[in-house]
Amino acid sequence: MQAIAFPDGLQTVGDYAFYKCHALQTVTFGEGLQTISQEAFSDCQALQAITLGEGLQTIGERAFYNCDALQAVTLPAGLRTVAWLAFGYIGGGNRDNQKVDGFTSYGAPGSVAEKYARANGFRFVER
Repeated sequence: MQAIAFPDGLQTVGDYAFYKCHALQTVTFGEGLQTISQEAFSDCQALQAITLGEGLQTIGERAFYNCDALQAVTLPAGLRTVAWLAFGYIGGGNRDNQKVDGFTSYGAPGSVAEKYARANGFRFVER
């Protein structure tokens, strides 16, 4: 599976739901999604692009951890929580919790997107 498009109305992607889906490259979330749970897309190393809906409230711990190809995310303005190591980190072997080179967070000024980027030393671009 290389792409997933979730329907409108889905509220939660559960823990480890797509863990180690190595071929997955793109994910599009429908409107109404509120939570992406811990490690939902962890170790999806080919994942390059995600599209998040405006209703998203919470991104869980390590939700997109070890997604080497994911270089940037645009986070919705209403997002309330981005948990520890949710984006921008890779691990395994001798590289636990290393930052993805050049990882960028796009979002509104003063938003969780900016706070996450600044707290983790990532580039932030205002949208």
